[in-house]
Amino acid sequence: MSSYLRGYNEIVSQDALPLGTQLLRAGATGAMVGGGLSVAGDLARVRDQQISRDEAVSRAARKAAMGASAGVAVSLAARVARRHPVTGLAAVLAFGAGALYLAGRARVADADIDDAAAAPTSSQQEGMTP
Repeated sequence: MSSYLRGYNEIVSQDALPLGTQLLRAGATGAMVGGGLSVAGDLARVRDQQISRDEAVSRAARKAAMGASAGVAVSLAARVARRHPVTGLAAVLAFGAGALYLAGRARVADADIDDAAAAPTSSQQEGMTP
């Protein structure tokens, strides 16, 4: 076996972090990114009173949870890819497709919430009738 392949096998067989620590860090990073982006996006809406603070916190928590799960999934897929490249590639693609699906569902749910918030209430509709 060539020295290159021996070196590669040594790198693949050694994990820099134990699995639990690696997944915890990946989940925390994903939660920070997802929650942070949600807060940044909803900050102006809260200031303009388009949504309440409770709604913004709920969205941030939901997106932080999605970010954490995506971070853990990608970390696991990367770990599998180091050991089994073909299986790992399939896992990365599957996790990516799942993350895009969940993100699309969340976007539709957020749009429904925005539409519901923009719709006139029954008291506003009564004032609009002649």
